[in-house]
Amino acid sequence: MKGDFTRRTFRSGNHYRGVLMQQGRVQLDADWNEQLDIQLHHDETTARDAIGVHGGPQDAAGFAITDPKGGEPHACLPTDLLLTKGRYYVDGILCENEELVGLAHQPDPPELELPGADGRYVAYLDVWREHLTALERPELREVALGGPDTGTRNRTVWQVRLERLANPEATPDQVAPPWKPRDGGPRGQLRARAQPPEADPTPSVVPPHAGYRRVENQLYRVEIHESSDGSPSFVWSRDNGTVAARLVRVSDSSIIVHSPGRDEALGFSEGQWVEVNDQARARRGLHGVLARLGEVSGTKLTVAQWEGFPPGLLGSDAVVRRWDSPGAVPITGDWIELEDGVQVQFKPDAFHRTGDYWLIPARTAALSLTDLDSDLPGNVEWPREEGGAPIFQLPDGIEHHTAAIALLDRVDGLWTRVYDCRALFAPLAEARPDPTSMRAPGLHVKYVRLTTLDGELGNDTSVSFAAFLKGGIVMGFDGVPAPLHPTGQSVLTVTLDLPYPLSPAERNAWQLGPGQVLGTQPLDLAGFLKMGAGEMRWQPDGVLESLPMMVRVGKELPTRLRCRLTLNGRALTAQGHPDRLLNGLALTRPRADGTIEVLLPTVDDVRGADFTFWFWIELPRLDGAFDSSTFDKSVFS
Repeated sequence: MKGDFTRRTFRSGNHYRGVLMQQGRVQLDADWNEQLDIQLHHDETTARDAIGVHGGPQDAAGFAITDPKGGEPHACLPTDLLLTKGRYYVDGILCENEELVGLAHQPDPPELELPGADGRYVAYLDVWREHLTALERPELREVALGGPDTGTRNRTVWQVRLERLANPEATPDQVAPPWKPRDGGPRGQLRARAQPPEADPTPSVVPPHAGYRRVENQLYRVEIHESSDGSPSFVWSRDNGTVAARLVRVSDSSIIVHSPGRDEALGFSEGQWVEVNDQARARRGLHGVLARLGEVSGTKLTVAQWEGFPPGLLGSDAVVRRWDSPGAVPITGDWIELEDGVQVQFKPDAFHRTGDYWLIPARTAALSLTDLDSDLPGNVEWPREEGGAPIFQLPDGIEHHTAAIALLDRVDGLWTRVYDCRALFAPLAEARPDPTSMRAPGLHVKYVRLTTLDGELGNDTSVSFAAFLKGGIVMGFDGVPAPLHPTGQSVLTVTLDLPYPLSPAERNAWQLGPGQVLGTQPLDLAGFLKMGAGEMRWQPDGVLESLPMMVRVGKELPTRLRCRLTLNGRALTAQGHPDRLLNGLALTRPRADGTIEVLLPTVDDVRGADFTFWFWIELPRLDGAFDSSTFDKSVFS
């Protein structure tokens, strides 16, 4: 936030709820801005607690990746990938997309360059705040008053970006919170101090070289110039980087600006360093090009030295900004003097990102207990330990917030959306009491197999009794199920539908003739359940070998029995993600022979839905073969 501020005083740990104005008091920008920060913190924390890390309203969610017809992209050209209009929240921050836009042509420059390598990609929403002044947005000036520079603006910026994943079969579980895009490691930290006095000073005498020694109060800004991807460096300004002007044009030898500055102190002069950059480059995480000025004449700044190459084509919002550092300063682990007693130190073994910044208020006087004491040396305002040592702090910005919204496959230059990873929620007034009614990513069933058979087991198909008894049933998932716990909940039930009645006495009591049955009765089979990496295996108990003899009485019974599998959607979760239940709802379609096919994997339409699947067990032929022409099969339909 490169604004003309005195300081920023908001600290969430203070738990302040508001700023109250008193009569007859000096009005400061810091009080006004702290009230804004307090309210912003409250609103975004409330939204995050209510919505979660990210989510969108069911009926107005945006940022779905679709094709031009509004469907799921399948083998689409890059130009056919679109972002739907609507709203979405990331860490409590509202993101709004007002119209259908191309993924490669998003509203805020720069345009997204789609990758050229095949693989599975995560599309994620990157959200941050952008500080704007009248330099970037001239319409902020009030022309009725002669166009003075007044307040600035905070703006929410979003970009949908793509990152290739190492796993070509990655699932939504692998990009669920707390997933973050790849970065270089722990984020950089800094601490600041005023120059301490030398050891053993004369008692009661403050050394003249101790503390902050300038005659004006300043707000220092330390900003990362070159990231840790290269040779990390920083620039600094004693005026929070506010000495700047709009760029008119630039050449190898000169820079023409719109305004030379307000005065000598807040303008440009020979020997100073400036940076030329625009918003599109800044949004890419790129620093501007530094130049050391030679002669300055009005709005013409002669360039004595470019650090690197002169900037190429820049946007109309390009700005020339003065820095008070001697160019880019290399980052080391030692205390580094900025000027006049202000010193900073970077925490070692951290990753510094271009644009990260810290604000350091420097004051010419200090407080003695609660009173201002002009005899004490000046100091910098910085959090300290009880012993007085300054504490390393994360940057004041720029804070990026991310959320995975889709998984895409690129194959031979064509794109397919594999998963929609957005989390959708119903309005509170319309929310159902049953949480399973809410659509949310979960664990999915990918296949059902018998270990004695090649390939997958189809729903509503037949297997021999021997294959069923010896092989066991294997179910595969697109993630690793959590280990089973003795909670009393049944995870898997394997049920045989037996004809009823079976015994001659009951059949006589019901006066049933040959081939007649009243219906079926369920028998939950005993077995052994084992969990593996992404699989669950159920092995029937050996006592089932006598099943054909038990259910075959005379000629009245069928030669096959229906076996049903039921996975409890609320009892099975993904390992490491207890909130990701089994989403067992499977779509079906009829086959040409009248049987029902179950389409796998299961879908996310109902959170925590049970998975049901059935097949037929062909019983071996025994003495007294069954006459199928007299058997009523409708009871098994």
